[in-house]
Amino acid sequence: MDDLELYDLFALLHIERREELGLSLKEAAKRTSVSPNWLRLMEQMERPATGRYILRSVAELGLNLDKLRQMNLLYP
Repeated sequence: MDDLELYDLFALLHIERREELGLSLKEAAKRTSVSPNWLRLMEQMERPATGRYILRSVAELGLNLDKLRQMNLLYP
């Protein structure tokens, strides 16, 4: 699996978690200290998430990276 596919899976996981929390894109952007436009582009898989943003998502949104690993196994 190349990096782009991994970033795509992260975007899907991010959307799923944001919706579980009932957060709008704007609310999630505020919680994770990014602009709503940047977050929209990341979720639409037009911009890869940075390592810093991935760590921030884990801390602020409770994103479970084990789930990303499981998704990676489902979509080899």
